[in-house]
Amino acid sequence: MTNVQVFRPWSGIALTAIVGLIALSILISDWQNLTAWAWSTFMVSLTWLGLVRPKLVVADEGVIVVNPVSRVQIGWHDIEELDTKYSLTIVTKDRRRFVSWAAPAPGRHHARTVRGAEFKGVGVAADNVKDGLIKAGESPRSLSGQAIAICRLRMIAFTRAGNIQGLAFSKRYDLVNLLVVVASFAAALLLSNG
Repeated sequence: MTNVQVFRPWSGIALTAIVGLIALSILISDWQNLTAWAWSTFMVSLTWLGLVRPKLVVADEGVIVVNPVSRVQIGWHDIEELDTKYSLTIVTKDRRRFVSWAAPAPGRHHARTVRGAEFKGVGVAADNVKDGLIKAGESPRSLSGQAIAICRLRMIAFTRAGNIQGLAFSKRYDLVNLLVVVASFAAALLLSNG
């Protein structure tokens, strides 16, 4: 993979750091308590799994969508459509849909504040902006809008180059992270009731 760019919202990292500091303060106050260790491990691992692990890895050859328990690699040549209704969604030519947790769309109130000037230079046709055919999720002020702009520009560059070998499709599940969250939750419940 060449020219790799990782898209991950900083808000998730910041929130996980705050949860980590809260967990650390709990452990410092009562470091011998196994229940405190179990609950702290659960809190940090859950926020890490849901807010830090999700990311988009965008390259010249394609995109990798990393979600809490899955990882999907898709070449630009296999992508039919990019959508931002609820979150950045990648639709392949065989109509499979892959949603990115790293790029959620904004709420319904954001649609009222979208302006045409926001879309200059992000791969959106001027006629679409003028006609109001742009979704709120495509606004560069939203996470989904930033992600779709990056993906669109890379797709256009891939198509224009014509000589780049796209990524081969692959999908795998990473259940180890989920197992850590479930095990720490089970341990915290057992120790709390014991």
